[in-house]
Amino acid sequence: MYKFQIITQNPPEALTGRTFREESFQAAPRVGEYLSLSDEHAKAQGYVVRAVVHAGNGKGNLFVEHVGTEAEMMERLLLPNS
Repeated sequence: MYKFQIITQNPPEALTGRTFREESFQAAPRVGEYLSLSDEHAKAQGYVVRAVVHAGNGKGNLFVEHVGTEAEMMERLLLPNS
């Protein structure tokens, strides 16, 4: 189990500044992978991993970029030319 402090560089419009929170993963995410995480309103949001910093002991920082809702992210991934 890996624990990462999630740091978003460009959060959804409802938030201001960077957001920080901790999430657990079975495997460490890699740069370029897409993630779906729930926001504070339990709405699924899509993110792309921009940097992973491992601090040891299964902990670290995960820098992600918000790419829209989960549905928007899936549409972009499945229908890239639309």
